[in-house]
Amino acid sequence: EKGIEKLVEEAKRGARNRNAEFAEWSRFSEEEIAGIAGYFSGLTIDDSFLFLTGDLFVRGDTLHIVVTDSLSRYDVREWRHQPVLFITNELPKWIDKLEDVFTGAYPKLSEREVCIAVPNRVAHTNFKHELLYTVLERLGIGAVIEL
Repeated sequence: EKGIEKLVEEAKRGARNRNAEFAEWSRFSEEEIAGIAGYFSGLTIDDSFLFLTGDLFVRGDTLHIVVTDSLSRYDVREWRHQPVLFITNELPKWIDKLEDVFTGAYPKLSEREVCIAVPNRVAHTNFKHELLYTVLERLGIGAVIEL
């Protein structure tokens, strides 16, 4: 959570240099622009097991983050309509059979944005955007496997 808060603060600092110019163009005040430059909702804990969720919004990119000790097929299928980064201790055994996990799912895997990552090791993803790759870099992930 501290690392993500730092990422948001860095994005806000980078945006401040352009605030006056953007305020004139957009007709928002610099204060309003500062309020939308970056947002992190924080993480919440489920009492039954480790399953933390949060939303990250930086520079127009949104990323939903799920931190869990183990990722089930059910959990990965439940995230349907938003880009999601699952951070877990170990890759699920079914990672190479992800298409099978989504057989019969709606929407199908090709219409979702899913990334499963193990900090300091590897990530498997079927989408790209700048915020995702920034977070993966902060997690110490050098190997990104595209699904």
